[in-house]
This record gives sequence, C-alpha cells and structure tokens, in this order.
Amino acid sequence: MSQYTQEQFVAAFEKVQDKKHWKNPVNAVIDATENLHLIREAIIHFTATVPTFDILKVTEAGTKILVRADGYYAGPAGDR
Repeated sequence: MSQYTQEQFVAAFEKVQDKKHWKNPVNAVIDATENLHLIREAIIHFTATVPTFDILKVTEAGTKILVRADGYYAGPAGDR
C-alpha cells in the first residue's frame, strides 16, 4: 500500500512526463524543492521503470535536478 494517493501520483508524474506521450522516456528538469520521493514513486507507478536523479545546476536561485527513466514503452509493462 502506497503512502500516496492516485491524485498525488498524477500531479507528480505530470511534472516529468514526456509532453508528446506519457509512455515515452522521462527526461525532465525539475527544482530540487520538489518532493523527489513522490516523483520517484509516481514514475515507478506509471511506467514500471526506476528513475535516476542527477544534480544538473546549482545557482543562488536554486538547484535543478535532471530526472530520467526508460518509460513505459521501454519497461517491462510496455513489452510489445
């Protein structure tokens, strides 16, 4: 049982999902202030793939994180 709701998963995944199709790979830049655990769990929930998080840029304005995941099509759920 997840500590997050479906609505929380949807909102988090929408921040990182591919804009052309949600089943494509995830390749997004987000603020480090985002709930990274929730985003990780949302990506796993929707794509069955595990994301990576890398610090992309650190400035006085804040830190940016690069989020990547293989996505639904490339993962075990999308095996066609």
